[in-house]
Amino acid sequence: MEVGWFDKPENSSGAIGARLSANAASVRGLVGDALAQIVQDLSSAIRGLFIAFTACWQLTFIILAMIPLASINGYVQMRFMKGFSADAKLMYEEASQKVMQLYRSKCEGPKKTGIKQGLISGTGFGILILILLYCMYAGSFYVGARFVQAGITHFTSVFRVSLL
Repeated sequence: MEVGWFDKPENSSGAIGARLSANAASVRGLVGDALAQIVQDLSSAIRGLFIAFTACWQLTFIILAMIPLASINGYVQMRFMKGFSADAKLMYEEASQKVMQLYRSKCEGPKKTGIKQGLISGTGFGILILILLYCMYAGSFYVGARFVQAGITHFTSVFRVSLL
């Protein structure tokens, strides 16, 4: 840098040292922890797939084909929780702007709506988990049982692959 750059107060040696310290901590937080988590997750997935393919490659392919269903399940869970809390938050914010008597009367509507929405979304959520998650497990164990019956794989291999 030019000599005049260091004459500015924001570029003094103390300010530069503080910025470097803060930036180093930020870079470490972004690269160190996040990178370590990514490497750990990736290595766990690779080891799990290796064990599954070694145990029974046919069943592993079937279960891998069902993974999008589990992803959809996670996405729907997230949307249910986010949508429910956002609606309730908006209603309570409106109610809290009123005086105490009006607050009590305003809370009756969100309370009834919340109970109704909770019952409806809970029922839908439960059915969705049943279909997407437990039916996926049941299907993989069913196919595994058929593979054991046909002599393609062993009982223990089915559990190694299914509990991937």
